[in-house]
Amino acid sequence: MRKIIFLILFVNVYINSFAQSGTENMLKYWHYRNRLNYFVIPGTRQGESEIISQRNDFTEDVGLHPDPFHKISSNGQHGVYFGYYLSMLATEYKLLSDNGQTNEAANTLHEINLALNQFANYMDRCENYWGYPDVEDGFFVSENMPSNPCNFLDTIASNGHTTNGERHLDLLNKNLTLANNVWNSTTNTFGLPAGHPGYTDFIDSRTCYDGETTKKAMTQDEVIGVLQGLAFVRRYCPINSWEYSKSKSIACNIITFVRNEYEDNGVIPIRWLIFEPDGIPVHNPNNSWIWWALGPGDARRYAFGFIKAANYFDNTCNNNYADPEAGLDEANWEPIGLHHSGVVWNNSMSATLAAIGKSWHVGITINLGCCWNWCPSWLPCVHIPAYIPATGWGIKNVTSYYNSETFYLMIYEALHNKSTTYMSQSKALTQINSAPCEGPYNYGNGNRPTDDIWGGWSGSYRWRDIITEQQGCCDPNGNYNGLDFMIFYNLYQIIYGGISYENYNDRYLLGNVNTPQNLVAFNSITSTQIIDSQTLPWVNYKAGEQIELKPGFHAQEGSTFHAYIEPVGCGENFITDTIPQPTTFESTSEDTCITVNLPAMPCGYDTLHFNGIDGDTLDQYTYIWNFGTSANPQFSNIKNPSVYYANPGTYQIIISLTDTATQTGYRLCMNIVKPPCTDIPDTSGTPIEKRINNNASNQEFFNSNGNYKINVFPNPTLGILYVTCSDKNISFSVEISDILKNRLYLKDNFSGNTQFDLSSNPKGIYFVKVITSDGNIFVSKVVNQ
Repeated sequence: MRKIIFLILFVNVYINSFAQSGTENMLKYWHYRNRLNYFVIPGTRQGESEIISQRNDFTEDVGLHPDPFHKISSNGQHGVYFGYYLSMLATEYKLLSDNGQTNEAANTLHEINLALNQFANYMDRCENYWGYPDVEDGFFVSENMPSNPCNFLDTIASNGHTTNGERHLDLLNKNLTLANNVWNSTTNTFGLPAGHPGYTDFIDSRTCYDGETTKKAMTQDEVIGVLQGLAFVRRYCPINSWEYSKSKSIACNIITFVRNEYEDNGVIPIRWLIFEPDGIPVHNPNNSWIWWALGPGDARRYAFGFIKAANYFDNTCNNNYADPEAGLDEANWEPIGLHHSGVVWNNSMSATLAAIGKSWHVGITINLGCCWNWCPSWLPCVHIPAYIPATGWGIKNVTSYYNSETFYLMIYEALHNKSTTYMSQSKALTQINSAPCEGPYNYGNGNRPTDDIWGGWSGSYRWRDIITEQQGCCDPNGNYNGLDFMIFYNLYQIIYGGISYENYNDRYLLGNVNTPQNLVAFNSITSTQIIDSQTLPWVNYKAGEQIELKPGFHAQEGSTFHAYIEPVGCGENFITDTIPQPTTFESTSEDTCITVNLPAMPCGYDTLHFNGIDGDTLDQYTYIWNFGTSANPQFSNIKNPSVYYANPGTYQIIISLTDTATQTGYRLCMNIVKPPCTDIPDTSGTPIEKRINNNASNQEFFNSNGNYKINVFPNPTLGILYVTCSDKNISFSVEISDILKNRLYLKDNFSGNTQFDLSSNPKGIYFVKVITSDGNIFVSKVVNQ
């Protein structure tokens, strides 16, 4: 093997710019990926393949370590971070596979395998902390790094090493020294660029230093975080793989446990309340039942969201969930999508569950028929609940307040091959561009990333923070793992495409190079390329650790080639001939009008009465209804309109809503069918269409004995309307009302005929009720043109 390495030594220059081009953003992603080595050690031992949330946290627990300043690594809300880790790995696997990088994809799939095994073997099998035998049942502990966190970085303890004998302390502090822990706010941090992790030799843990004897149990927000990661594993891992099937079984176990499916001596506990193995509600200080009812162990509000999420993983998960209260669960779940709760955790949880289960709909009650007390018995009012799919609409509703809707909408779109009109590609790209090159950080006193107009990258999980926390208002301070950016970037790449997705950590270079390029890798470059570029600037290789030129590599006469072993900075300015790649993501629009679950209008009915959005009890939205050119009226701007369709057909109904508080617009759509059925008689032999719809120009009503008839004509009318009775010995009264049930005219004790002038009334639908002296009631519907 022949190795040719040219080393050019020069002073390290770290460029901390904000990436703009597709190539720069790709490089930034892999810089974050390489930086992730400071936050996770993939492996099979307890605590490996688990994510550290932040390093160098100098704001808390400073009294627990002889020299804790800038050395604390905190696990934080670990279930959420673990789900983020799985999400990043699964989306990365999909993109590498799609780009034909088989070996790299296999390595990522192996990391998914290690993480799932870590969860199953240690996080889930945790009952021993409560004095019970371990079982894989869906109940898990919040963090698991490791069983005795104090010795994970102990260079002497066996638990401080990998199975290969490598020390955890060394792996988590690669290329760092004790000198990289000195804070200097006037220049840089730890002697490194802002965002680069500093040296750490201490892991904070409640079970080691906070006087706790048991692990922290899972909470519903951590459950939902884990489910997000499992959903992406199920979505993108090969369908015949162990990872695919394991993600489904873990998710089903978790949701079953949250539902309290297991019986205790034949007694089924209250559904959707999370209990620890000893029967105590999670996060229940001093056994406070008030806290339990309001706290993170109460999942009742999200019950339907959990059920639909279970259905996403496996329909068989849902077999046992057909509770009598299922309808109530759905009724409680739907309104959550109408308004953000004001609590960012609640909104992120509900949006994640809805994105997984595609479970938000907008409920609209449609009333068919007369629907008024004075209607005759043969013209009943039929109430039909209609549910319009509106998951994207709901996600935008509850998360845009925090500028995080781009993240949750892309989760929904990626998991379900959907596209929505609520997603702003330009906003997402702006957020990607503004992520700091060296990784997210916040050192307090304004020392944080500041170039994001939509919030900031100054927190450990941006998409679960309020805007001020995204901008670094609050503790904890330190360097963060950056998984929020990595998932976001991968989702953008999946949905919108970009440059060819390539592993920039360990690169394998093939083919001919005919143009000047700077080819970089954060770890290693292995090449069999032929260099044939005779144009300045030169072809350069730059790798952080190793460059291997394998047989087949050579530079043609007249070309110039340089190779550097040098740390690669995120903001490297390099030339590339990479051609942008279109996305292969094929989606269907959520806004497409649907017919599923919207029943056809019953025969004989031609008017729909809407009650508006079921959950809009506060009248927060303004409405514009578009019923189509064949409808009367064609448009309406009231909450509860009525619309008349004269002829059979399929009609599209579009509802445009505006949130009056935020002036945000949304669009919902559905189809409904009016079937032809004029020849279907009722038991009396009268055609239903003729009797109820009254579409004939001369509307005739016979009394029960057939001795006389009532006529209401013409229909439609240009203003003049006649009501006649064929038997002049019968007197009658006439009442005319508009479609909103407002009585406009009332005439009593007529015989023969009478006339009404509707020309001064608005165009639209009017109801004519005729009451005869012998007790018969006739109702006619008339269109005033």
